Amino acid sequence: MKRGLIALVVLLALVALVTVPVKTANADSASCWADPDEIHIKDSVAIYCDGFSPDTWLWAYYVEPDGSATALASLDTGNSIKSDENGRVAFTLTSYIGVAGMAVGNWQIVVSEKGLNNVILNEGVANFRVLGGSEGVAGAHIWTDPDTLTKDEWTVIYGEGFAAGEMVSLWWEYPNGDCSSYTYHDGMYNTPGFRGFSSYALWDVKTDADGAFATVLNWSATACEGKYRIVARGNSSGWGGETWVSVTGNAVATDAWLDASPDTVAAMFDWVYFTGAGFGANEHLSCWLRTPQGQVTAVDQLWHETVKSDAGGNMSLAIYTGSFYPPFAYASEGALGVYAMTCRGDVSGATGIAEFTVTGGTFDP
Repeated sequence: MKRGLIALVVLLALVALVTVPVKTANADSASCWADPDEIHIKDSVAIYCDGFSPDTWLWAYYVEPDGSATALASLDTGNSIKSDENGRVAFTLTSYIGVAGMAVGNWQIVVSEKGLNNVILNEGVANFRVLGGSEGVAGAHIWTDPDTLTKDEWTVIYGEGFAAGEMVSLWWEYPNGDCSSYTYHDGMYNTPGFRGFSSYALWDVKTDADGAFATVLNWSATACEGKYRIVARGNSSGWGGETWVSVTGNAVATDAWLDASPDTVAAMFDWVYFTGAGFGANEHLSCWLRTPQGQVTAVDQLWHETVKSDAGGNMSLAIYTGSFYPPFAYASEGALGVYAMTCRGDVSGATGIAEFTVTGGTFDP
């Protein structure tokens, strides 16, 4: 999946030239609504707003079912959409982008009109729900070996009962219908890893003369942990099958001390300070962050020195939450819940883990 801020230009929202239906709004506030308010994966939903100032650039963001928030923003202006001469707005969201479907659950689109010092003058919130859009499959059989593995292992997907020599499309559905967006803490600025997906297309594989196939699959460190549904369908025969595979993280034993302060932070522009002891003297430390859904990313920010212990085996490290590219904020830290920072000495192997909780806070991204 592509990583980079250029994805923010299109992201999920495609501004559409549509007629805005009339909806009464209070004189001192705006209102937004979704039509329809429930969609299946691969469907689209229209977002309408009324009550903003005429011909005004507005700031907007979406909130995933797990609470992760991401801006719908232009790199040039930092704004998302512009109201028409009547103060109305209309744009369309498609629930399937490229090879990925939006997470199943309740979504929010927040549209704000800001004044000086980011004071919100008018704001509207549209709510809609994404329903599971999985198509039924039958007539063939697939399975994996192994069916339980860690992220650094591979599994083989086997299939039989398809037509001879046909192309078979494979995809997976994420655990619990959702795999959240998250934040990379490994550059000059934090950058977002866009997810919020419910399903993801894999690839096509060709069956042999007996209508069978075998293909290998593995997961990256940023994958969500849990039970994945693997689905296959023959492009010619229409026959298909499904199976399940459980993905877990690697167990980590600790023999050093690591603490997070504060232990509860907001999802945007908050700081977490880590202090540790019990590492080797003057050694480089490798650190990584685990999200509530088990996604793991390296922490090695360019704006501070390489993480290293002192002569006494003590260390310190700080991160800030959310994605930021001056002067714009783009995304919250990720799924709300308990995160864990792990640091390990490259020479001694001494390892410490500190947990902290990310909450929604009060800052709009």
